[in-house]
Parts: sequence; C-alpha cells; structure tokens
Amino acid sequence: MTVPSHDTGEVWGKKEKKKKRKDNVDVSQAISPQVTSKTDSAPKSGKKRKGDAKGDTIQTPKKAKDSVELSKSTKSEGTPQKTTEQASQKKKTNLKKKKKQMQKKKKKDDDSEEEEEAETSEKMEEKKSQKVAPQENMKLALDYLRLWENDRSNWRFQKIRQVWLLQNMYNSKKVPDKEFDILLKYLEKLEGKAKVLTIQKSEELMETLTAEMEKKENQEDEGEEEEDEETKSKRYYEVKKMKKQWNRAKQILQILT
Repeated sequence: MTVPSHDTGEVWGKKEKKKKRKDNVDVSQAISPQVTSKTDSAPKSGKKRKGDAKGDTIQTPKKAKDSVELSKSTKSEGTPQKTTEQASQKKKTNLKKKKKQMQKKKKKDDDSEEEEEAETSEKMEEKKSQKVAPQENMKLALDYLRLWENDRSNWRFQKIRQVWLLQNMYNSKKVPDKEFDILLKYLEKLEGKAKVLTIQKSEELMETLTAEMEKKENQEDEGEEEEDEETKSKRYYEVKKMKKQWNRAKQILQILT
C-alpha cells in the first residue's frame, strides 16, 4: 500500500473542506425557503411582530395607539366643557331677565307709591278746605289763578283750586269778570277727564238755562197786568243772571272745542 505524501495530504484536506462548504450551502438552501415564507407573511411596513414562535396577532404600534387614545380623550373632554359653557350662559341670561323684572317691579311700586302720596295729599287738602270758610276758599282759588297769570315761575298746580274754579266759574259773584278772563286762558291748557267733564257740564247748563229763560219769559207775558213791580224786577234779574251764565258757558265751549 502506497503511503500518501505530504502534498497529497494537503490536497485531500482541501477537498474535505470544499465538501463541507458544499454541504453547508445545501443545508442553507434547504432552510432558506422556510425563512422566505415567514418573511413574506410579515407586514410590508417592516414593523416587528410580537408573539410566540407560532406567529400570534400583530400588536398595534405604540404611536398610533397613543394618537387614537388622545383623540378619544379630547372628544370625551370637549363635550362636558361645552355643556358647562352653555349652562353658564343660560344662568347669566336668567339672571339678567330676573334683574330686569325686579327693576320693572320696583319702578311700578315707586310709581304706585307716588300716586298714593299724591292722592293722600289731595284728600288732606280737600279736608282742610272743607274746614275753611267759603269766602276763604274763594280767595285762595282766585289768588291761585292770579299767580298763574302774573308769576308762573312760583306757581304750583293745585287740583283742589282748579276744581273749585271749574265748579264756580259760571257764577259772576264768585268769579268776577276780570278773573274769568284769566280763567279762559287757563282753560286753554285743560286736558284729560277735566276737559271732557267741563265741556259736558257747559253743554248741559246751556240747555237748562235756555229752557228756564223761555219759561220765565212766558210767565211775564201771561201775568203782565196781575204782577206787581217787585215780582217783575225779581224775574228780570233772574233772567239776566241766567243769560250771563249762558254766555259764560258758551265762551268756555268755544275755548275747549
């Protein structure tokens, strides 16, 4: 048997190494298809799969999950905030309405108090005037009228004086001609219920006086021979007085209508 030389041993060793490399290549080729199949089944994005060796479900990336949770939390937090703002706005509106209602009520109460005070003062003045003598009332009413004519800055409206003048202005003894002329100017400013009642009273008075004067004149014609001078004189002055009242009523109507 021939013993291999040193060179032959080196060649044999090289062949053994090449054979081993070839075997390793064959093994790697046999294994590579499985690795490729696993790689193909992985997500194209290249993101890591988390699971056991058998290939469990893919876990959602952390950043995407955080963004989803953030959007959900923003929505859930936004709705209560909006509701709170609406409730606050509604509360402010209700407070404003309540404040306005309170102000209106207060104004109404103040107005009613002023009216009550005015009525009370008028009643007190009326009671005082009733205690005063008729001549004193006439003097106060005429002074009131003169003050209106001559010193308007110091004049102050007094209902009780106006009422007296409206009731007695047809009587020339209570309201002389000079003051009646002032009163006609005063009546130009008369308004409201006082004006309506004055017109009504003047019209009724004119009708009544017309009927009375016709009656007196008929009595004079019928009893011309039988009546004495005193009766005739009395009737004459009565008719004259009625004519003057009738003329005053007519002048008042001309001013007010």
